[in-house]
Amino acid sequence: MFTGSSSIALWSSLTTDMKPLVVLNRGFGGSQISDVNRYAGRIVIPYRPCAVVLYAGDNDQTSSVFKSPETVAEDFRKFVTLIHSQIPDTWIYFVSIKPSPSRWTIWPSMQRANKLIAAYARTQERVEFIDVSSAMLTENDSLRREFFLLDDLHLNAQG
Repeated sequence: MFTGSSSIALWSSLTTDMKPLVVLNRGFGGSQISDVNRYAGRIVIPYRPCAVVLYAGDNDQTSSVFKSPETVAEDFRKFVTLIHSQIPDTWIYFVSIKPSPSRWTIWPSMQRANKLIAAYARTQERVEFIDVSSAMLTENDSLRREFFLLDDLHLNAQG
């Protein structure tokens, strides 16, 4: 199961990209990790997935109520606790918060959230951190713009 923000919801080729795995897309636009936590009882738990891939976190740091990297990481810890309390054998994969042209100014805060989440994931069973942000940067830590749609936020097929 894939869940999280619009980067998941808009992934139109997800089913094809993940073959031969059977996947379910339960992403919803604008969501923060706390929103996924709030709706997990409806969008994750009933399906009892063997694995959950979560992409969320960048909306958390750009909303009108800015969340610190520490709060974003704490929301992820709550997600893990929530999922593992109901379906303990489920693997949880957190896709790193990605840099984007439209949110480049807050990339340092996103990097900090990624580091905190990665460190936490290393201490948990059946929790993995997937770093996608490194592939989106050049050797000089500049953003590779060819991965983005015209909105400068969401990924294109190459991304």
